[in-house]
Amino acid sequence: DSLAMERLTVALLGTGLAALAASVDVNESGKKYQLPITQPAVIDNCFYRDMRYFPTMLLVLPSHEESLVACQQRCITVEGCRYISWWGTGHCVLSGADAYLVEDVFAMAGPVHCTPVLASCRERPDSSFPGATGIESAKAWPSGYVPFPMEC
Repeated sequence: DSLAMERLTVALLGTGLAALAASVDVNESGKKYQLPITQPAVIDNCFYRDMRYFPTMLLVLPSHEESLVACQQRCITVEGCRYISWWGTGHCVLSGADAYLVEDVFAMAGPVHCTPVLASCRERPDSSFPGATGIESAKAWPSGYVPFPMEC
């Protein structure tokens, strides 16, 4: 139940295991997805720290890129790529328009192109917003991210 999940979240946060303190949502096909429980840090109005996009593009293999910007440059060259996820080890994966953000304490994520204003601050959700779950709400926004109050 939600009270048990809240207690587990508080307990895990108290131990410093914030990455494990995420709610779990289930989509129509029964697959489980993590929901972020904290507001991600935004870098340069473009990249989300401790987040990654899911799912990745089918038939597009991960690559090794020296920087977040290099990963973004790779995305520009791949048809259908809208988002990137990059880890400090150089691991770079690409995602398409169907992707949404999930928590990953070692990753950074962002769009194919950066703009001066956070993407979700320029967008409007589709008619499915608000969704019955956090995942459904995030999917209603083109960037897969619901801005927090006063973030824009």
